[in-house]
Amino acid sequence: MNDMFSGADKLTNLNLSSFNTKNVTDMSGMFSGTSSLTDLNLSNFNTENVANMSSMFSGASKLTNLNLSNFNTSKVTGMQTMFYGMNSLSSLNVSNFDTSNVTNMQQMFAQMSNTPTTGWKLDLSSFNTKNVEDMSSMFNSSQNIASLDISNFDDRKLYSANPEPNSSLYYIFLDNTSLSKIKVGENFKLSNAYIPADDYHNLKEGQINNNTWFSYNKDNENNPRLADLTKSVLVGDLFDGKAHQYAAVPGAPYEGSKTVNIKNNLDKDGTNVTIQDSISPEYINSYLYIDAPKKSGYTASPTKIKVTATANGLVASPDEITYTAIPHTSGGGSSSSGSTSNGNIKKSIQYVTVNPDIGHANLYTFSGKLVKNRGLDHDSDWYSDEIMTLKGDHYYRVATDEWVKANNVHVYQNKNSVVETKDEPVTSLSTILGTKVTNRGLAKYTSWKSDRTVIIDRQLYYRVATGEYVSASDVNLIF
Repeated sequence: MNDMFSGADKLTNLNLSSFNTKNVTDMSGMFSGTSSLTDLNLSNFNTENVANMSSMFSGASKLTNLNLSNFNTSKVTGMQTMFYGMNSLSSLNVSNFDTSNVTNMQQMFAQMSNTPTTGWKLDLSSFNTKNVEDMSSMFNSSQNIASLDISNFDDRKLYSANPEPNSSLYYIFLDNTSLSKIKVGENFKLSNAYIPADDYHNLKEGQINNNTWFSYNKDNENNPRLADLTKSVLVGDLFDGKAHQYAAVPGAPYEGSKTVNIKNNLDKDGTNVTIQDSISPEYINSYLYIDAPKKSGYTASPTKIKVTATANGLVASPDEITYTAIPHTSGGGSSSSGSTSNGNIKKSIQYVTVNPDIGHANLYTFSGKLVKNRGLDHDSDWYSDEIMTLKGDHYYRVATDEWVKANNVHVYQNKNSVVETKDEPVTSLSTILGTKVTNRGLAKYTSWKSDRTVIIDRQLYYRVATGEYVSASDVNLIF
């Protein structure tokens, strides 16, 4: 039954009371894109053998109620984008869901952004996530979810194979501007997740750059919502090993110098580093991590410096870093005079997604040496802060001294927008590899939500569905 009613955007109601679904194993995309559907009764559905519910209700944007109390999900492994874009839901009860075998929850509740009930609460406390390998963008742009209970979530599976970094939690809360309360448990680290903030700062080891989420008592309801804050808010520790609720609480504004002095064994007076405006601390006790200043011919230890905003200015930790000379190499009897095989490196912040046609993308060191026993999964998303050119090849840095080749990824930007097709009867869709989607297209003068832009063959494209993109030249940007 996969894609059975997919794209039936004129349907307003469906009577499926005669359906016998006992032997069905795949319901993925079954009601995807039924954007006019207002009434759907699934009370007789038997789902005991269903293994795939991905995108099952994706884009059913006018459904206000969805009763799934009879669903048996004990065999389901895929729930990615299951409720994506269900903008009209006033509530959702999934407390009966058995998610013990689910491995993918990517964008499961994403883009639920125009729900009519303000202060919508989503209770997922019954979810078992011990086998989930991907939660990326799980609640992305669900802007009217104000309270979220994920107290039983366990993300240890995400880190067992690849402790740092892990893209499986990237953007899990991105653009949730109304989210004011999250209830979590001790087994949900949220390392490498992004939290709602103007610059989408990286959550690292349970702590956030630049602002903080302090725990608070259940009786204290006076904490400001993120949506009420004029700036991003982050600071201090997030977890202490106990279950809490969390809310954003700003500290005193930091108005001191943006320059920090980093002591080292080469410079008597230390090295001054100016923090960029985009990542500079906004509050006292805010902190961030920066790369140790590079010095030609030397390696630094440690490679990351913690910078904390205090009432007396920025303070670096550790107190001092150590530079060690890189051994000179020789060839043909002549010295290399301290030169290395490293390429040209420049600062550049971008996000990259690994091409879907490869099993994984290899990683390399800054000298071009293959990193063994590690790679990036296909279709995974990564933050990159540097670009390197080495022997004619371009690389993006995705971790400390770990680089991925540019021809294995595409650069993208998370951007919510709406585009409208022009007067062509059918507007073509492309994959991220630039190949034409042959079995689908967009009708003329239709509007489509996009959550991402990507560069394909040097042209801008909008993502309008999972794995499907439309060229910017073929549509008009509404907003």
